[in-house]
Amino acid sequence: PLCTFSGLILFLLLAMSTVTDLHQRKIFNWTTYTAFVWAITINLLPDSWSTGAVGLSSSLYGAMACFAVMLIPYTLARGGAGDVKLATAIGALVGLDSGLLVIAFAYIVAAVMIAQWTMWVRGPWNLLSAMFRRVGSRVFPQYVLPPTRQQSLLLDQPIPLAGFFAIATLLVVFDLPALLGSG
Repeated sequence: PLCTFSGLILFLLLAMSTVTDLHQRKIFNWTTYTAFVWAITINLLPDSWSTGAVGLSSSLYGAMACFAVMLIPYTLARGGAGDVKLATAIGALVGLDSGLLVIAFAYIVAAVMIAQWTMWVRGPWNLLSAMFRRVGSRVFPQYVLPPTRQQSLLLDQPIPLAGFFAIATLLVVFDLPALLGSG
């Protein structure tokens, strides 16, 4: 799948977004918008095999669905919109079903890796206590104290997600779950 023109655009998008997100905590519009325009252009071309096209309707539906799904964490986290635009461009390149799988896998991989790293650095008790107090104070505010300032800082750290989107995209494009299941 990466041996097509669409695969090249996808690889460049993921590589550039990951590097800039890790180093500058920013996913630039020129990477996501350019990839989106290329995705639509590729899907308008007649030779779909060598370009890696998924079909214009799948590309557009993938972009729209990924955009809509990513608006939820964007609104809740009150962060930058780079992840929203990245997921939109990925959805336009890989299509509806694969785009939604990428988002799901990205958040699963991110949650597992971030939880493991936080438990390693801060200890499992600190993470579990902070999470319990965050959720408990919202569900049962009269019984559970909100997280301390230090716990809030631990839970509210901004996380660069582009690398997790890159890992998830590779998992989806190479259909790793099916490969693991057939072994």
